Amino acid sequence: MPVPHLDGGSAIASFWASVPTGVKEYYWAARTLYTEWWLWGSVVFVLVLEAVIPAVRRQKVFSRALLEDFGWLNLQTLFAVAALPAYVGVLQQAYTWVTGGHGVIAVMAAWPTWIKVAVSLLAADFLTYVHHRVRHTGIFWHFHAIHHSQRELNQFTDLRLHFVDILVAYTVLTIPMFALRIAPAEILAIGFLMAAYSRFEHSNVRATFGPLGYVFVSPQFHRIHHSIELRHQDRNFGNIFSIWDRLFGTLYAATDEYPETGVVGMDFSTTGPVRAIARQLVDPFRRIMSGSNATADRAPREDRLPAD
Repeated sequence: MPVPHLDGGSAIASFWASVPTGVKEYYWAARTLYTEWWLWGSVVFVLVLEAVIPAVRRQKVFSRALLEDFGWLNLQTLFAVAALPAYVGVLQQAYTWVTGGHGVIAVMAAWPTWIKVAVSLLAADFLTYVHHRVRHTGIFWHFHAIHHSQRELNQFTDLRLHFVDILVAYTVLTIPMFALRIAPAEILAIGFLMAAYSRFEHSNVRATFGPLGYVFVSPQFHRIHHSIELRHQDRNFGNIFSIWDRLFGTLYAATDEYPETGVVGMDFSTTGPVRAIARQLVDPFRRIMSGSNATADRAPREDRLPAD
């Protein structure tokens, strides 16, 4: 991340020059988070949709769940600056050491940018489907369950991800990207689109997309994935495109169901947002240390409520 330079001999400029680069990166990441017009514009847009066409009418637009998951947004920003670049760098070095840096589709280098971005988006979305299924199995589920534990889905729930869960996802996603030889600018464009789309599909919005739902993931489609109901679990893994679920037999096709969400035995809503996030960071390790069965909490709760 480039670190801006402040001209002049003022006390502020002198102080800024003395700040370590790593700290400056945190500052500019936070500044971007809180000042980008497109981020807040999209936030307001989704909030309006949640007020006008909510999936669950009893859920408040400005809820405790929204505040808690906004805390996760801030944590993920810091994590992206502090750890992810180094981790991806290690993965790239490992890939280069094993393969000599050779790509499997070098012919893509001569394609027009828009074609490369379109093909890369399809590839990235398919890989997201793959690593999403991986994170629902075995020990990985303990960490991914934190994401699914939210009882009131909102646009920031997509960032309610345990750090170990993120590393698993990046491992599965980035190594094939190295093989595809996708340029950094194209990766950024793909990442922006997928992140923006993921925030929308996690929102409390009643939308199925009609005929477009045969191709694209809607908020209703993804709500089924987060359902606490047994018949919905391990279904609808897609992020942008629903075609992967259709191709690989994980589709739950009903478009008129808006079930309760969450994970049986996991409810962090009884504490304040800060304490809840701390518990969520520790909970997977506690479950693993206690020998908890990773699939034991995949059954429906007896006290579940109707969606409306």
